[in-house]
Amino acid sequence: MGTPRTPLSERDTAIVLGGDQGRGAYAAKVLAARNINIIIPYSQRPCHANAVISEIESRGGSAIALLADIRKPSHMEVLFNAGRFAFGNVNVVANVFLPRRREAGWMDATPPLVYDPLKTLFAAAQLLPRGGRLLYCAGSVGGSIDALDMDAAKHLRELRQVAQFHELELQCLDGEQSWETVQLRPTLPTPDVEPGK
Repeated sequence: MGTPRTPLSERDTAIVLGGDQGRGAYAAKVLAARNINIIIPYSQRPCHANAVISEIESRGGSAIALLADIRKPSHMEVLFNAGRFAFGNVNVVANVFLPRRREAGWMDATPPLVYDPLKTLFAAAQLLPRGGRLLYCAGSVGGSIDALDMDAAKHLRELRQVAQFHELELQCLDGEQSWETVQLRPTLPTPDVEPGK
């Protein structure tokens, strides 16, 4: 490719929760195509995460996969530390992990677990630098933001307050909204991959 590449330490770096398959993998590829370093945590079956990493790298992107249980705040801290070591910074966390609603063809390998994506983003908010970004797929709690249950809606309001306190940008994406609309700096063509493939 003739496009000059930005040094790794000067790029944004995103932890993509759920980036090892389905819509999460698509989101990771879209962000990587925008010259963003990608970190994909996985809890089992590293082959899924490694396949996404290989595709990103084949397109000129930079990505790593790390074993982590994203339900645990201590593991989130490990992801941030590994990202800083590998890339110099972590300033974006994208949640595309949808364990509360199983859809045909994906998440089949994930065992039942108690996972609250908002609590995970709370933990991430404590670790992101000021000016960092939280990207959140509303579908991970069961539909559009208007359809959230009362507890989730309350937590989402609290997350907005936390983001404001830490001077973070919080972007809540509707489950049907395309990741191409995320306002990040585009530098490479968007991958020709259908969401969910």
